[in-house]
Amino acid sequence: MWPPRGTGRRVLLAASALLALLACGVGGYARLGFSLPDAIYLTVMTLTTEGFSGAAGSARPASSSPPRWRRAPYLIGNAASEQVLRRAGIDHARGLVCAVDSDAENVYITLIAHSLNPSLAIVSRVSEAASAERLTHASASSVVSPYITSGRRMALLAVRPHVVDFLEFTRAGSSDFRIEEIRFDAGSRL
Repeated sequence: MWPPRGTGRRVLLAASALLALLACGVGGYARLGFSLPDAIYLTVMTLTTEGFSGAAGSARPASSSPPRWRRAPYLIGNAASEQVLRRAGIDHARGLVCAVDSDAENVYITLIAHSLNPSLAIVSRVSEAASAERLTHASASSVVSPYITSGRRMALLAVRPHVVDFLEFTRAGSSDFRIEEIRFDAGSRL
């Protein structure tokens, strides 16, 4: 039986799980258009600062078997299905990240999600610039193009590398320094 029983087995299993998470993260970021070094960097930064939790869904589920990360909430199903979104808790969710490959599916999922929860913050991925307006009309709160974002980042790295380094430092989750968003009421003295 692999791995052998004992303390070494736990270490091997933990290392295997970490490698699987890294492979999935790197593959996901690479699929969004990031270069291999950027994909590795973003995966490591995401895992170290944000951790790994949340529900996962796909427009086209690869299999019906449960994922290996069983401690995290998960749901296998078509993200474009109203029933799947309801089972995932869309009614009381605060946000949804819609990042399937097809712009048309992203528009459809955004429309369904907004109709089920109008206060939902929806961040949607777009491949073609022409689809960005459609997603905004479909009630996406934010529309992100990985190709435009990575292009801008590369341009900023060429022109203002220290600014990019500073902003990445603030995202790294340092306990000494953090940027937060604070909302004030219209009548506030601030």
